[in-house]
Amino acid sequence: MQNMGNEEYSQETFKAVYDQDPQIQDIVNNFDQEGITLKGGEEPADAGQDSAGAVDQMAQSATANAMNQ
Repeated sequence: MQNMGNEEYSQETFKAVYDQDPQIQDIVNNFDQEGITLKGGEEPADAGQDSAGAVDQMAQSATANAMNQ
């Protein structure tokens, strides 16, 4: 987050914001030292090779579409 010019949250600072802001509470299902799970979202099945392959395929498709226009 530092390279984006935004402040960085620790678990403690996020908890303080979460405890004070009902809008945050409405969208967050759970949070811990590993990260935040939003409500309505599903845990990723596998963030390994399958997702990397999908990203590569989308990039190739986008490049092919751009060249055809």
